[in-house]
Amino acid sequence: MLLEEDGLIITRRGIGRFVADDLPRVGLEELRPLEQALSDGEDDVVVRTVSFELQSTTDFTSSKLALDPAANTWFREAVVERHGEPVAILQEHLPAGRYLSDISQELADGLDAAAASSSSVLAALREQTSVVFDSAVCEITVNVVGTSRGALLGLGASDPVLILTQTVTTGGVPVYLAKCIVSSRVGHLSVVQTTT
Repeated sequence: MLLEEDGLIITRRGIGRFVADDLPRVGLEELRPLEQALSDGEDDVVVRTVSFELQSTTDFTSSKLALDPAANTWFREAVVERHGEPVAILQEHLPAGRYLSDISQELADGLDAAAASSSSVLAALREQTSVVFDSAVCEITVNVVGTSRGALLGLGASDPVLILTQTVTTGGVPVYLAKCIVSSRVGHLSVVQTTT
């Protein structure tokens, strides 16, 4: 049944189970760092850090990360480039201080190295730590890019963008929040759906 859920086996009622002809395509339904979701395996995807700083929490971050208003968050903003062209802005938030170390001391200890990496913080933490991220929710909306973000992406202020807001938990506690502002130059992003 698990192989069938993953799209590796197809069941034909009354006939039997068969190995799928093609491997299922992975899309936004699987927790993956943004640079992997934007890559088709051959693309040259680079994450270029713009800033990494400690910030006061906002209504947005406190609600998504379940933090009280007095908390601080680590904020990293990066531009994601594919073939040297900016295609997305990645804004990553993690709790700061005891709010992070109480969730996972390993994440707290690895955050500086992850923020300095040439990948998303999520990708670096998954690679550099043994912490298991157990669930994620990705909300998808459409908006216009605005002036400052448009400048980072080489877009006009009123150009449309796809906004992916991803909240990731470990041990059932929200620990990572990303706002991904994706240019229409990306083409399409897949959400793979299967029928049972």
